[in-house]
Amino acid sequence: MQAPRMRIAVFGFSELSERLREAGHEVFQASEPREIESAQLVVLGVSPEQMEFFVEKLAVFAKRGQLFLHSCPRYTLEVFRPLVELGALCFVSIETTHEAWSVTASDEVTATVGELLLAECQLRSISVPESKLQEFVAGVAFASFRNQVEIIAYQLLDQAVTDTETQVEIVDNAAGSRALMDVGTLERCVEVIPEPADRETFRHLAKRMAQAYRAHDVEWWAMNEGMDKE
Repeated sequence: MQAPRMRIAVFGFSELSERLREAGHEVFQASEPREIESAQLVVLGVSPEQMEFFVEKLAVFAKRGQLFLHSCPRYTLEVFRPLVELGALCFVSIETTHEAWSVTASDEVTATVGELLLAECQLRSISVPESKLQEFVAGVAFASFRNQVEIIAYQLLDQAVTDTETQVEIVDNAAGSRALMDVGTLERCVEVIPEPADRETFRHLAKRMAQAYRAHDVEWWAMNEGMDKE
């Protein structure tokens, strides 16, 4: 049996709303706050700079029990406070992987609705409490930096090893290693990294890893001697 279809108003662009359209919901692009009166779910896909402005305008026409969603990592549920005070049901859903989105809701019922909507989109839901949403976003952001580090690693490896599978094996193995090279080796590494910005990134990461494993000589090099060589 097919779940009830919703009429969904979208302001701006939202990838999730496109998935909901594909799942059979009636999705329409809204341009005026008054248009939400006919919608069961309102999706805010506007820019972070516009979010608070839109919430304020939509609060004039919001109804008790109406659903509101945003996927902006900058904001928690706090941005929805004017709507929650009117009895609206609000949740935040942020893309975390290609197959999973987070769900942070104003109450358990809304969380369940959010999880069901994600399931209809063939997405797995990750429940994140409101009190930890900012930490969650920070963790996702921190993990995203790994991509740039890997790009630099592959560029350097490609100069010595042309086999792609071998490069991937080396990178994957290094990612799980706790070994930290000695100062002399790290100095040699810096010398062959062509981009100044990449050399700086290398030193910052060496410093942080040295702090984690109490390698004080490497930490000192990264903070002082390494910087002096620019």
